[in-house]
Amino acid sequence: MFLAAFGLFATAPQTPPKANPAEAARMNNLGAAYMNQQLFEKALKSFQRAAELDPKLTIARLNEGIAFLNLQKIDEAKAALEDALKQDPRNPQAWYNLGLYAKNAGDAQAAIDAFRHVAEIDPNDADTWYFLGTAYVQAKQFPQAIEAFQHALQINPLHASAEFGLSRAYQQSADIEHAREHLKKFQYITQNKIGAPMSLAYGEQGQYSRAVESPSAVLKAPAQIKVQFVDVTKKRAWPGPPRSAMLNSSMGRARASSTMTTTGSSTS
Repeated sequence: MFLAAFGLFATAPQTPPKANPAEAARMNNLGAAYMNQQLFEKALKSFQRAAELDPKLTIARLNEGIAFLNLQKIDEAKAALEDALKQDPRNPQAWYNLGLYAKNAGDAQAAIDAFRHVAEIDPNDADTWYFLGTAYVQAKQFPQAIEAFQHALQINPLHASAEFGLSRAYQQSADIEHAREHLKKFQYITQNKIGAPMSLAYGEQGQYSRAVESPSAVLKAPAQIKVQFVDVTKKRAWPGPPRSAMLNSSMGRARASSTMTTTGSSTS
């Protein structure tokens, strides 16, 4: 009987945590802060906790995917990002990070499809066009790669990585003259420190590669301190100026009168 009761206790379903959107938003933003510190494991736990507290907070699942991607947990990252797209098919961050996933996995066509989705959502993001160009290079579609890199440079003429990518695409196309021209531009930008090439570090692969903060997690200002003004003159009679002040005032008037008298006598 004891064992049966123990087994019933052990298999009792756990009560899911009560929904708490405000705390979920706070945990999500805490995770985003951990991501900025390269603390990806802590960030992942915060995002997972946020998703538990508010299943409707879709960016928490998106951010899980971004954290998994930076932890090199590829399968988990892909599943989380695809879940995020099911919730919001026009989410640029989800498509962008799926593009990074596909590019790193060597799936050039999937990367092209993902970055083209982002370009349709936001055609003015230079980094998206740059990564679309790199995916075309992977697929050995050099004319399309050249067009994508040129588009990135139209948006941001100092995009160092786009200049380098364009030089490489021209080189692969056997257009040595243009390859040298854009390599020189890349060197000019980087040597004069007016632009920097993109890196693989978190936060340096474009704005859409970063975790998304929840706008609803706004810190509430504490309640104002109540201030009540009291007219003390109504509470008790105003005593007037101190006696010492009255004496000093009388003495001052006496001196002034004496001075005027003396001055008058001297004049006459």
